[in-house]
Amino acid sequence: MDLSKKTYLTAVLFMLSFIVIFLLSLWIFLINDYIIIQNIEEIRKSWIIGAVLVLTFASGFSVIFLLILRKNIISPINILTKRAMEIQSTCDFTSRLPIRTDDEISRLAWTFNALLDRMAELNYSLEKKIENNSIMLERSIKERISELMTMNQVLTLMEEVFEHSLEGIIITDSNSIINKVNPAFTKITGYAENEVIGKNPRILKSDHHNPHFYKSMWESLITNGHWTGEIWNRHKDGYSFPEWMSIIAIRNSEGETTHYVGVFHDISDMKRQEELIRYQAFHDALTGLPNRFLLKNRMEQSILHSTRDKNRFGVIFLDLDNFKKINDSLGLMIGDLLLKETSERLRQVARNVDTVARHGGDEFIILVENIEDEKPLITLAQRIIAAFKEPFKILDHSFHIGVTLGIAVFPEDGKETDILLRNADTAMFRAKEEGKETFTMYTTSLNDSVTRNLKLENDLRKALVEKSFEVHYQPQMDLKSEKIVSAEGLVRWKNLEGIMMHPDRFIPFSEKNGLIFEIDRIVMDKAFQEISGLINAGMFPFKLALNCSARILHLKKMPEIIAASLEAFNLSPEWFELEITETAIMKNYGESLDVIFRLKEIGISISLDDFGTGYSSLGQLKNLPIDSLKIDRSFVEEISKNRDNGHIIEAIVSLSQKFGVKVIAEGVETEDQLSFLKTAGCDIAQGYLISKPLPFNELKTFLGVG
Repeated sequence: MDLSKKTYLTAVLFMLSFIVIFLLSLWIFLINDYIIIQNIEEIRKSWIIGAVLVLTFASGFSVIFLLILRKNIISPINILTKRAMEIQSTCDFTSRLPIRTDDEISRLAWTFNALLDRMAELNYSLEKKIENNSIMLERSIKERISELMTMNQVLTLMEEVFEHSLEGIIITDSNSIINKVNPAFTKITGYAENEVIGKNPRILKSDHHNPHFYKSMWESLITNGHWTGEIWNRHKDGYSFPEWMSIIAIRNSEGETTHYVGVFHDISDMKRQEELIRYQAFHDALTGLPNRFLLKNRMEQSILHSTRDKNRFGVIFLDLDNFKKINDSLGLMIGDLLLKETSERLRQVARNVDTVARHGGDEFIILVENIEDEKPLITLAQRIIAAFKEPFKILDHSFHIGVTLGIAVFPEDGKETDILLRNADTAMFRAKEEGKETFTMYTTSLNDSVTRNLKLENDLRKALVEKSFEVHYQPQMDLKSEKIVSAEGLVRWKNLEGIMMHPDRFIPFSEKNGLIFEIDRIVMDKAFQEISGLINAGMFPFKLALNCSARILHLKKMPEIIAASLEAFNLSPEWFELEITETAIMKNYGESLDVIFRLKEIGISISLDDFGTGYSSLGQLKNLPIDSLKIDRSFVEEISKNRDNGHIIEAIVSLSQKFGVKVIAEGVETEDQLSFLKTAGCDIAQGYLISKPLPFNELKTFLGVG
């Protein structure tokens, strides 16, 4: 309902209210008048007159009220309403409501116009903002679209990089379960993507690293979020290969690790290149042998080790004889091939643990480590000279070239690398001066000793071939019956010059060089042959004693060898006694006892030689299965000068008798010594007082059976 209708309705209601009020007043008046006059007819007339007057008055008043209300209120409001509706329909915020008078309606119009002004301003501001926001929104949308396009391009690019990267890429979740790998991963490891998805990278684990390595890796990932380093992994085919790997922990906004990304590449080729560069830096390009730099490094290490272990090492300086003539006559290419062939011959002759190096030109060095003496150096030098006796066959040429060698030994010939090399070089030049194709020790005295030892070894080997050793027998006398009951067989040897060599000169040398077994075998066979003939002919029954070296004692087949020799020469074991030094027994006590017991089973007697000079004691006599012991000559010699030696001999004799062991005293040279031994109760005496060692024919004469 619009405002005009509401206004008319209000006027009508006002008039009706006025009439009602008037009628009520009239009713009250009539009631009061009735009470006074009590004339009903009068009352009725009065009421009618009053009602007409009231209605007339009310209608007139209402009409006047409505006219005034229409002019002053309704019409202005309708005008304002119509104008406002026009503004509303046209949205023309520049139009205004008319203001004619200064009343409430005009003020309402003015307020509405002010509101329109404010709305126009706001509309203008809003339009500006909308315009600006539209521009900004458009710009933002364009930028966002651009960013999205850029991000899409980046993602596409990253996908391309991931797919075509030469480095292997592996992505795992926070529990180290593989989510994705790229084709390079498959190419490097051999595992296809479907073979590793859902598995742990441990399938690539090799045996090159200990648990500490992986523990350190994870500590770095947890603490720093990344790890980079070299790692060995295992290919699907089973072989291990080195990788250079970088692992990064991917974290979310809360700092929690969601993924791990590993990027790696195979560095096998790089390793090979490094090895090749290292090899080329320390090896000769022509021969492949270690060069002087690597040689010096190894010599320095040898000096440290030899100083610590108290042993020695040697340096052999080798030079080709007349190499310059080969180069000049046949050309440099033949010379280079000759050097390569030389290196091969040296490799074949030297031990695997020796270092064969090219020092430069036609000079070579051989480092021989961990030796006790110069013997291995001399042996190697002889083998090298012998190897170069064979002619070289290079291309269409065949020729001979010799070598000359110089030897220096640490620490005698120098305690520094350069000094040892210089001294070995000096020894080599000395050998060239002596005629080439030979070798020389740097130290003159050592060189003389080496020369003598070489001659001694050569002579001994020739004597072994010719079996030119002799056996001399030194009789042993029973002190109670004063009869000869046995003899000790002693080896004797004349060298090529006919000089009788003392056993102390060649026996230790033979033991050291492994010749003693053959010498003992020759002596044993010759002694068995001679003594068995004497005994079996009934000429003179007595026991033969022979020495046994320490090296022979520890031969497991020695009892069988002796038994076979006894049988071959028809000599009963009861006529043979084997003398063993206590030093030889104590070197390997268990094995020695085993051999001795086996000899005893054959029936061979055992004598403990040189008693008192080694490690045994009187208390050990009860543990040794021996038949006799020999008191060393050093005790016998001092009997008259040192009574303590006499007491020792008395104690040995007394205790030995209690164990049922005979006592033999050697080195008896005077009557006083012999008298003392008789008094002490010694069983057998041996020495120059009785007889010197005699050849077999002289022994028979001494025994009176010649």
